[in-house]
Amino acid sequence: MTTQRQPNSPNSHTRPVDPRAPTAEEIELVKLLLPDGAFPDVEVYRRQADHLKVTGKCSCGCPTVDFTVDTTRATQATFHGNPLLPVEAEAGEGENFVQLILFARDGWLESLELVYYSERPPRNFPSPSDLRLVTRPPRAQT
Repeated sequence: MTTQRQPNSPNSHTRPVDPRAPTAEEIELVKLLLPDGAFPDVEVYRRQADHLKVTGKCSCGCPTVDFTVDTTRATQATFHGNPLLPVEAEAGEGENFVQLILFARDGWLESLELVYYSERPPRNFPSPSDLRLVTRPPRAQT
């Protein structure tokens, strides 16, 4: 039996889905938000990305997903994120402006959220080549 951490989603609009492997695009975006040396334990989170299952999806139709990490195959990070990790991505302008945010809780990857400002939710994540990384100062650990 595999032990898995269940998400406690920061996004109250997600709904559970049958667990599935993340798409190559989802993994690429998660790892894009985890650049080498960006913050403490970033490599631990990068290794967690190889042991994710998607367990939730946003009910609005945007591509936001919740994750479960296989805790038997991954290590818990000591840097928790509170729950935002300090590297985000942005794309577009005006009504087409979006942000991509990676959440972690208690040292485990939790969700990849697309924040949008348009009237209708985007159906897909932006292309990695369209994203601009933004690093925020890490918040104090609590």
